[in-house]
Parts: sequence; structure tokens; C-alpha cells
Amino acid sequence: MELLQLRYFATVARMENISHAAIYHMIPQSDMSKTISKLERELGTPLFTRTKNKLSLTEEGKCLYHGVQKSLFALDSSLLEIREEEDPKVVRGEVRCLILQHRYNLINCIAAFKHEHPKVRFIISHRLRDFSEYDLCVSAFAPSENNDICIPLVEEPLKIAVSSTHPLAGRQSITLPELRYENFLFLSPDSNMVRILMSHCDQYGFRPNSITYIDDLKCIEKYVDCEFGVAVVPTVSWNHLDFNGSILLDVDEPFFIRKTFLFRSSLRPLNNASKTFFEYLKQNFDSSVEHS
Repeated sequence: MELLQLRYFATVARMENISHAAIYHMIPQSDMSKTISKLERELGTPLFTRTKNKLSLTEEGKCLYHGVQKSLFALDSSLLEIREEEDPKVVRGEVRCLILQHRYNLINCIAAFKHEHPKVRFIISHRLRDFSEYDLCVSAFAPSENNDICIPLVEEPLKIAVSSTHPLAGRQSITLPELRYENFLFLSPDSNMVRILMSHCDQYGFRPNSITYIDDLKCIEKYVDCEFGVAVVPTVSWNHLDFNGSILLDVDEPFFIRKTFLFRSSLRPLNNASKTFFEYLKQNFDSSVEHS
């Protein structure tokens, strides 16, 4: 068993895809497949269950990944410390970010940081998964109980998008009970906006008549325009969407807002690159978004 084998295994486990992992390490897909197969033969057990487009860890694979992940992090941190001692003025290393909110607005902020610190490499995910893989998380809620360091980033009002021909379209504001029979459009069942809406509706003793999940923001915009349903719109993170054929209505409801935070775990030590980006994000996030 070799160190490179374990690095390849960890990348495949993280990306859940052989070809993506091969591209990441800049090797042929066949070589990556052979490496994983060889590792499974050496251990005498399958590490992944395979479907057409995705790999999932078996219980044995999860056990190995947990150990490999910790070992590689400790090793890479030690190597980074040695390199930093060579030139302490140069920020270098890897920053692992889980970005669940403000994906679009954070692009300029990350790009600006990369321009200032070209030796830093980013691994960015927009999918909710095991946070132990990541250094930092931008989210409306803590992705795990270990995220004990929490920095507020932005607080944004939530509005309701309706089509221009909707019976409520001529109003300036509405109340939630007026929407009890509407079809609500959300990105996923895990959306924090689903939680926010449900908690407010529960106060009035009702649940929305129906909910449709659509995993594409632009499609949600179009479905609202064609009267398929209404959508809860965060006014800062979705400010790049036009909603030209729709009307955004205020909601007469106290605290109908979404708060977004920067999370990290005190149990996970940060390398110099992650520490520097953490401080950079705290200071520069607000200037990277355009408030409505």
C-alpha cells in the first residue's frame, strides 16, 4: 500500500467519481481505476459500490476514508509548515470550502483572494456532505455539531416571487396565510428556506398546499413566470436573477429573513492559507455582494 494510492482513494471518495478524480490528479482514467482496484485487492474487500455515474463508499470504505483523511491532513499540514518556513511571506496551501449559500456572490471574493495569493489552491463544494472534509463553510445553518466557531456574514429579507398575472401581483405586501393554497418552488428538500417557511407557517397552523423541488435556479425563475408556482426569494444571494416576468412581494411577517454565517470547527486546525482566507472573508464578504 502506497501513499499515492491512498491520496487517489481519498479523492475518488470525496468526488464520488473516477473520471473527476483522474482529472484532478491529471492522470488517465484507466490508471485511476487500476489504482483503486489494486487497493481493493490488497485489502480483500470492495471499498465502493458502483452505479452508472456515481461511486458510494462501502462501510469498509468509510472506515478507511476516515483514517486516510486524518492522516493525509496531518501529513499535508506538516509539509506545509516546512514550506512556509522557507518563505513566511508567501501564503500557500489548500483551502477546502463548503459553500451552501451565496455561491454566486462569493465567486468574485474567492477570485480576488486567489489573485493576491496565487500559491493557494481551493477545493470548493456546493453539495451538503460530511463537513469534516472542509476547513470552512458558508451556510445558513451549522453543517455539523462541531462547527463551534460561527461568524455572521449577512442578513437578508425574504420575498415571495409571483407571476405578473397572479391575483396578488398588484399588492405591495402579503401575509403567509394568503399563500396556503399555492405551489411553492424550492431547490431541494434540504433548502434552509423550506425550514424557514415551514416554521413561520406552523405559527399560523397550516402547511403549504404543495411543494415542487427544482434543482436549477433559472428554471425556478421561469416556472414562476409561467404561473406554475411561487418562490421564496432571498434578496441578496439571488440578486443576480432577473425575475423580469414576476413580481417580488414583501411579506408582512416579523423576522422573515435568512441569516448566513461563516462556520469552522475549533477541532480542525487550519493551515496558514485557510486562516488567511478565513480572515479575508470576514472582512471582504459584504463588499463582494450587491444588496438590493
